[in-house]
Amino acid sequence: MSWSTSNTTSTILPLLGRQFLYKIEYNSSMENFRSYEAIGYAPLSSEPDPLQCLAALPSIRFVIPPDLSLQPRDAASKVIALFDHPKVCVYVPGTAFDSLGVRHGRGGGWYDRFLSAIPPQWVRIGFCYENQFSPISLKKQPWDELVDWVYVKKISGVEHYKTNAR
Repeated sequence: MSWSTSNTTSTILPLLGRQFLYKIEYNSSMENFRSYEAIGYAPLSSEPDPLQCLAALPSIRFVIPPDLSLQPRDAASKVIALFDHPKVCVYVPGTAFDSLGVRHGRGGGWYDRFLSAIPPQWVRIGFCYENQFSPISLKKQPWDELVDWVYVKKISGVEHYKTNAR
């Protein structure tokens, strides 16, 4: 099923019975994120660079170091003090994402602890390469923190998926 408005063409893809994935083919609401500020990450070689994915993404004001030397709750306290408004995007790397917003990382739980300590209204955007995105559910642990959007970097460009996870 597809629908179109003046600014959006989206496709609803049925997944796992009653669960749905919204694939955003073009959405000017992505430009609404331009008024946001962002918390980014320094990408490892296996992670896409959010700044190279789309020009419409908000600029990064704080970068989480790749060695994760900062404790998750300390990093959360820093960014909460830095951003005095609710319009914040958190760019999240991972080794795998699914269409329901589940993210697998490097196994230490750093981002799960960080995401659990920041304001819930901040938008969480996961970034991965095409081979790291799963159209079927990944195993979700009770402590896993979900993402709101997944940006999938492909050879042909970037696809965005709204997960409706939270």
